[in-house]
Amino acid sequence: MDRTTIGYVGAIILVSKEAEKLADWYRDVLGLPLTDEQHDDTEPHWGCTLGAQHFAIHPPEDFPDERCGVGAVKLALNTFDVRGLAKRLQDAGVELLYEPKDNGFMWTTALLDPDGNFLELVQLSDAWYQYLETLPIEERDPVARWRAATSADRAL
Repeated sequence: MDRTTIGYVGAIILVSKEAEKLADWYRDVLGLPLTDEQHDDTEPHWGCTLGAQHFAIHPPEDFPDERCGVGAVKLALNTFDVRGLAKRLQDAGVELLYEPKDNGFMWTTALLDPDGNFLELVQLSDAWYQYLETLPIEERDPVARWRAATSADRAL
């Protein structure tokens, strides 16, 4: 295994001038399990683990250029019931950009978060998960990839 290849997404980080307000929305409206974080010399921020990825919301001051922008990234979050999630969000007053629709290999709907970021909610088809099952575990599991990549180091 070539240790220098990129094998998966390790983190998704949103940068917001109103990071706490945005984190509250992602936690209280979407239901993400965000918790307060602060380490090293960072400003307070919020994060959680989604699948095997870290998801976080930071203020711009945590980055050298202190920049943040809207529309640079289209964020897609998976659920196993997009229609049920869409109804829950609409009942909470969230405006969807379009009603849940079947795109063949997935159902989707979308909305804008309070900062104006495009957020797509996705329910992947059974065929996608069946495809993932055909991949060797080393290609789909980041822990298995880490074990394979570091096994030579551990043998020393």
